[in-house]
Amino acid sequence: MKENSPAAQGRRKDKTNRFRLSHSTALKVSAFIVAVVMICLIGLAVVGVVTMFKANVYQSSKDANKDDIYSKSAYNDCYNLILLLSSSDYGENNADDFIKYSNIGMVVSESANPDYPRYERNRAKVDERFVYTFYWYIEYNDEGDIELFRSIGSDNDHDEYPPESVYSVTLGISSELTETDDYFWYGLLIDVLYTFRFWVYPLGALALLTAIICIAFLMVAAGRRSGTQGVSPSMLTKIPFEIPTAAYAAIVLLGLAAVDGIGSSIATVVFSVIWFVAVVIASLFWLMSLSLRLKLGSVVKNTILYRLAALTWRGICFLGRCIRTLVVSIPLIWKTVILMIAVTAIEFVVIAFTQDEPDNLLIWWLVGKLIACVAVAYIAIMLSRLKLGGKRIADGDLDYKVDVKPLILDLKAHGEDLNRIGEGLNNAVEERLRSERMKTELITNVSHDIKTPLTSIINYSDLICREECDNANIKEYASVLHNQSERMKRLIEDLVEASKASSGNIEIELSECDAGVLISQLSGEYDQRLSDVGLELVCSLPKNEVKIMADGRRIWRVFDNLMGNARKYALTGTRVYVSLEDIGEDAVFIFKNISREALAVDVNELTERFVRGDKSRNTEGNGLGLSIAKSLTELQGGSFRITLDGDLFKVTLSFPKVKNGEA
Repeated sequence: MKENSPAAQGRRKDKTNRFRLSHSTALKVSAFIVAVVMICLIGLAVVGVVTMFKANVYQSSKDANKDDIYSKSAYNDCYNLILLLSSSDYGENNADDFIKYSNIGMVVSESANPDYPRYERNRAKVDERFVYTFYWYIEYNDEGDIELFRSIGSDNDHDEYPPESVYSVTLGISSELTETDDYFWYGLLIDVLYTFRFWVYPLGALALLTAIICIAFLMVAAGRRSGTQGVSPSMLTKIPFEIPTAAYAAIVLLGLAAVDGIGSSIATVVFSVIWFVAVVIASLFWLMSLSLRLKLGSVVKNTILYRLAALTWRGICFLGRCIRTLVVSIPLIWKTVILMIAVTAIEFVVIAFTQDEPDNLLIWWLVGKLIACVAVAYIAIMLSRLKLGGKRIADGDLDYKVDVKPLILDLKAHGEDLNRIGEGLNNAVEERLRSERMKTELITNVSHDIKTPLTSIINYSDLICREECDNANIKEYASVLHNQSERMKRLIEDLVEASKASSGNIEIELSECDAGVLISQLSGEYDQRLSDVGLELVCSLPKNEVKIMADGRRIWRVFDNLMGNARKYALTGTRVYVSLEDIGEDAVFIFKNISREALAVDVNELTERFVRGDKSRNTEGNGLGLSIAKSLTELQGGSFRITLDGDLFKVTLSFPKVKNGEA
């Protein structure tokens, strides 16, 4: 329903229209032409900006720039006029022909030497801003002929020369430039530069933006054709990408070389423009070809180098597979035999060809031994890596993986077998942990389910005990029922807490505690209780204050379990020792007592759940006290250790101390 809705149809129509826009051939051609024109305008703008900065268009006036460039042309024209006037008897005619089709409005040439008569022409009205006078010094050779004309410079610089050797030429530029000579073109260029000196930047930016839009459209439209969907390859995409790239590079490089080799300035400008346009067109074609190849994913694959490399690699892989299949199929013993036979054959051939040359034989023998040493060392390193992997896995690091990349042949297969062993053991351990978690969750859930009817049993047994009854047996039965239900309630609570503690599903709120105060509170709480069962409590504290980070309620449960354990199982008439020691960076609690029964249980089993030291069920213990104490200690960041020495039962708790008030 949603796909056929008017909104969905409208979106598809808009998408189709946009899609067809890039399919229009006329629009592509127009965008291509506009892009070429805009790029040429950008190039022209760049050349104009560079020219304007070189000509100091922004620092000086238009007249100053014209004066500077006109003076250079006027100097050359004056020099040519001197040469023409002094060359023959027809010098004035030659000079007239020289200035006939130029914008030189006035020329005055004079010298104190009678051999050079005054030459003066006034052809047009002169612009007084552009009148120039130049002086030359005439040097003669021994025969009295003119050797050279040397420019003197300003009016003040020629006073030191003999008057008859000084030649002056004054040249004025017409106020109206009617002839197309250098003055006309230079003046026109300066006028254009000053006209567009501020417009060149926005026009260049507009041309750049237009060129970017056109190029982006051409890149998107590359490969799009009317009547088809998706990207369609062209004939050019079947040609390896190096060929159009090489052609494009050739156009650029050959054009640069040709421009550098042309001597005429006008020809250079014309050819440079033609070459620049050709480079722009070639660049656009190359970019469109690159875009199309990128869309088709054939930029790298459709190259000569890639095809050669792929063909070579396939041949190497095929040969490698053949060799690998042959080598793997041979047993290890036969591989060793074949290798020794091959080494022996090589040594035999070397000895046969070098037996008459002891020096060469010694060199080849040394080379062979070096190769053998490298091979043996490599095998030894790989064996040590396999040995380390086996040891790590045997030590319980089931996540350790042997790096099999540098291994070869059977060594690699052995490394993969070790990795599979570690994975198998890891899976087995994870399965066991999952089973333990399921057991813990089952115990917790069942314990919660049992607590509801048990609470009713406790409450009703208590009510029966309070009822007045003449039958003494009923009272006795109710009392036994009440005591046993209370015991069962404690067992369930211990069981739930043991499950939570072992699984870490319990909230621990650490705070700074004074360890000495905890021992003092323990002494006040249990001194009388132990005395009631014939035990004496002995507590000892260090002189300095010791503070730890612990959960007061949880650590008190640990102490309560340990003291309850001593009260139940310690030998009557003995002492129970509780001490606090400041050892290095740890605060150490030590609990010691003499067991009433022989301790026939392994020390590691005492912290397991439902394990009791006397192996009997005559007392009220449930075998969870030490397990809970250990789990709660470790959850608070401490360590729990039991030591047995004959009948001496010792528990050591270690907690990191708080340093300088730091939590």
